[in-house]
Amino acid sequence: MPSGRVHDRLTLTTALVSVPIWILVTPNHDPIDFCCGIAAYLFSGYWLSGDLDTNSICYKRWGLFKFIWWPYRLLVPHRSFWSHGAIIGPLIRIIYFAAAAFIVSKCAVLVVNKYFLVVDRTGIVVHTKLSVLAWLQTHPQPVLAATVGLILGGLTHTLADTVVSFWKKIW
Repeated sequence: MPSGRVHDRLTLTTALVSVPIWILVTPNHDPIDFCCGIAAYLFSGYWLSGDLDTNSICYKRWGLFKFIWWPYRLLVPHRSFWSHGAIIGPLIRIIYFAAAAFIVSKCAVLVVNKYFLVVDRTGIVVHTKLSVLAWLQTHPQPVLAATVGLILGGLTHTLADTVVSFWKKIW
């Protein structure tokens, strides 16, 4: 399986090579959709890698926030269908990250409210969640582009692992 640096180079190279394809397949050639797709692809390759279940470069990039991936590391076996599945792996990491981000932000607001000062008089976390969900529903094209980018970024990682493993078995 390739090293983290090889995965990083592959992510950047494939993102750059895919720019003309993204422009062609983006409806109405909307730059917002295009940017959402490419940004999501890069985010998926660098931050939501299939190797988050190991002590990888991707895992270390999270710095102080890598604690949010501890349960994922315990529950998801490395190179399993759940971590390296073509579509299911990236989708699981996307859903997991969204849920973890919501829980961490909710806990942070609760701690600040209890021990420092009341900052959440109007339910800011819940309001933000509802606003994000409303935006997602009213802007389907950027959401679709981002979802495709997130999945393709994970798929690139899985394909690289599969190809290298295949060649190692042959040689």
